Amino acid sequence: MGERFYFWDRMRIWSVYAVLLLHAGMTYMVGAPAWWYVIDRNHSLFFLYLVLLLDIFPMSVLFFVAGHFAPATLHGRGKTGFLIGKIRRIAVPWIIGVLFVAPFFSAASMRSLGYPVGNPVTFYTTLFFGPAYQQGVYWFLGVLLLFFLLFLLLSPFFGEQDAETTPINGCVVLLCWIASVALYYGVGSVQPNIDAWLNVGFVLYFQQLRIGGYLLIFFLGVYAWKKRWFELRPSKALALGVLLSALVLLCATVLLRLKLGGELRGLSLLLYGAVHQGAAFLTTIAAAL
Repeated sequence: MGERFYFWDRMRIWSVYAVLLLHAGMTYMVGAPAWWYVIDRNHSLFFLYLVLLLDIFPMSVLFFVAGHFAPATLHGRGKTGFLIGKIRRIAVPWIIGVLFVAPFFSAASMRSLGYPVGNPVTFYTTLFFGPAYQQGVYWFLGVLLLFFLLFLLLSPFFGEQDAETTPINGCVVLLCWIASVALYYGVGSVQPNIDAWLNVGFVLYFQQLRIGGYLLIFFLGVYAWKKRWFELRPSKALALGVLLSALVLLCATVLLRLKLGGELRGLSLLLYGAVHQGAAFLTTIAAAL
């Protein structure tokens, strides 16, 4: 169990590295968003492919790992200790980051788009808490805190961890995949821009097409802990099959994104949602095997 515990820790660390590499690669990619903070003129197709690939799965892995460890933390610390711990480690850094660091990201985006920023006080009071609002990299903490609060509310329904290990239930993973595609398609039918961000009362800030998948994969991590899916090594055939399937879906997602563009409707939206969400789910499961 000690070896597997450290494995989860390493998986979380490598996912953070992947997120950092994603954001660094955006500086050098072909077709970088105009709002990106720093754009190098010596851009490359390699970084375009790298960014599109890394944009698919690292956040899903992080949400899954967070969900997987949430029940153990709750059982070890109790509800009060769990809540205090999340406030100290997530809520406080999130609030500080949003209020005092994210405005610098927002101002850099405005400058890259050619808009006047003005003096810092005016920008902060009129533009940042207005049309220029964003949370930078700190959006993840706000969404994660919400998921932890939902878990705390629903924790009585999950109960204790099972006494015996259970093999990975492919039907449960498939149902979560299908549900995430339905949510992706439903939101995308209203907001066809698959990269759009939603500001919810200057509190939560997230990509609305992906939020449903993130929620499901977080609670899939909770369910995996309850059923003790990953305490035993899986067969090599299963691990290889999941890994190859994940790689195929990852490549298909990148190719579809290049072909279909950023605004999708109808069948194109459904196809891309299915491939994208499948890649996110299977890559996460493959990383945990």
